[in-house]
Amino acid sequence: MNVAITTLVTPPTKIGIGNYVVNLVHALQRVDRQNRYFVFVGPDTRHLFNFSAPNFYPIVLPFTHDPRWLMRPLYFAWQNTLAGFYCRQHQIDVMHLPNLLPLIVRHIPTVITIPDLAEFSTRRYATVRQQYRRMMLLHSSKKADRVIAISNHTKQDLVRFAGIDDGKIDVTYLASCLSPQSFIHLETMGDESLADTPSYILYVGNTLPHKNLKRVIEAYAILHETHHISHRLLLVGPKDSTLTEIMALAGQLRIDKHIDLLGYVDDTKLAKLYRNAALFVFPSLSEGFGLPVLEAMTMGAPVVTSNVSSLPEVAGDAAILVDPENPHAIADGMWAIIGNDSLRSSLVEKGKRQASKFTWEKCALETIAAYYKTAGHDHSSL
Repeated sequence: MNVAITTLVTPPTKIGIGNYVVNLVHALQRVDRQNRYFVFVGPDTRHLFNFSAPNFYPIVLPFTHDPRWLMRPLYFAWQNTLAGFYCRQHQIDVMHLPNLLPLIVRHIPTVITIPDLAEFSTRRYATVRQQYRRMMLLHSSKKADRVIAISNHTKQDLVRFAGIDDGKIDVTYLASCLSPQSFIHLETMGDESLADTPSYILYVGNTLPHKNLKRVIEAYAILHETHHISHRLLLVGPKDSTLTEIMALAGQLRIDKHIDLLGYVDDTKLAKLYRNAALFVFPSLSEGFGLPVLEAMTMGAPVVTSNVSSLPEVAGDAAILVDPENPHAIADGMWAIIGNDSLRSSLVEKGKRQASKFTWEKCALETIAAYYKTAGHDHSSL
């Protein structure tokens, strides 16, 4: 079977959808030497991939991941033309679109990955550009031969909001990009810029409204007022205008001096931050999966997360689940860990066991199964 994977709208960093695409391609190389893969990459994303398997062929197309808004129709039309040429040249049996992209080459069975349906389940998508993405999601998911969801929650949303037949949807869970083997590496890091004792609460994520960072701030303020904790709050993620607003709230609550803004950090620093945190808090209102929860568990951080969306599915019984709309509930969840060493130790061990259930190799094998279903081929020999 010949498979084409397009990564042309993948951001040139291993964040979000870029993280998924890069790790999937690398895992496919580890588990499948039988089928041939033609991976469409752009000049700004080629560096993200290591093509070491002999049955993987990168095809560099002259496209950036994020064209100017007004040029997108022409951009996608030209992209479609070039991709169609290479698909015919290499006799492609299945095309995989790992992100929303109006690139459906005619007469070639297509698989599309839908990471989440936040456009439908939250109110944050109100602009014309965001409404366009919602329309494209509906169009692409209905036009594709099969749809991959990254959680059962996303699958249910596809059935509910997009009207997709659940028999057309496959679920392939993601996995942590941080491995327990990193522990050995971290012992000798010697990075003085990172704390070495469990005296901080960690948040990792962006500042979009559905991430619920404002309620993290409010819950942290409640902990200060009711329990006089000495733990600092460390925020990992973009330093943007929304973060300025959030820090203004922290100033009003008189806790801004107890908060550290770290911006983006590399995987090595992130692993150490998770490992040494008193706890990881992630009360998101809507997630397609919730990868930071899995990363925290992998690295031994006890987790407080939401009891909604896909997060209970990912966390299982290995985290404290709270109402994300109630700052007092979030604060109570954090205090339960800070004030109880036995519970903290139990959650750390449960978290490691839960995280071990998710691997990129498993994700790759389930993705290959979706390819075979789409192409109508038998996959019992893989």
